[in-house]
Amino acid sequence: MQSEKRLENEYQQDPQTSPERIGNFTASVLHAAVKKGVNKKYNKIGRQTLLDIKGAELDTGVIEDGGSSRWMDDGVISEPIAKQVWQELTGRNIIDVPPYEHKTISFFAASPDGVLEDDPSCLVEIKSPKAKEHRRTIRTGQIKEEYITQMLAQISCMWHQGARKCLFISYHKRYTPPIHVIEFKPTKKMITDLEAEVIKLSRELVKDNLQVRKNQWHPEALTK
Repeated sequence: MQSEKRLENEYQQDPQTSPERIGNFTASVLHAAVKKGVNKKYNKIGRQTLLDIKGAELDTGVIEDGGSSRWMDDGVISEPIAKQVWQELTGRNIIDVPPYEHKTISFFAASPDGVLEDDPSCLVEIKSPKAKEHRRTIRTGQIKEEYITQMLAQISCMWHQGARKCLFISYHKRYTPPIHVIEFKPTKKMITDLEAEVIKLSRELVKDNLQVRKNQWHPEALTK
């Protein structure tokens, strides 16, 4: 008997309305800002762009750069399908969870696609890539670096909840089976290294905020 169709994840419906995401460095946007090139330096433009985006969110209380694309929309639609396929093949359940802010690091939050009902230490991250990327994941058995950063951030933000690993599920409807699953279990050093990078970003954001306040125009300046 076919199981009941799974509904879309309510916590992923509209990221722009989530207060836990406003002004916070979330798992999905971190990689470009913390990755260092062959010269061991950050991408200054990408890093500063993220700082300005998050600073503006703190200023206005609004997420403007949510955006959408066909592939993002497909991901929202495909996520519950991938979860249902995994559940039917394994006999286990995935629970949807809300975004979590880090307990001790400011401006840091993450929202995994789920957590295993019978193993709260295991988060779930689902991607619905193009066929060539899905095939590459199967062929190499490797997860893209940006997704590793994302899962590290998720585990870090949910560490106090017991998170220690993450199931990476790649879904493509034209493959049989339509999912490929890799368990990602990072070392504690991988987690602390990422946290150190986020702390640096947070300090830069505070510094930028102070600079904006200092430079901001005030009407009383006209009377002086």
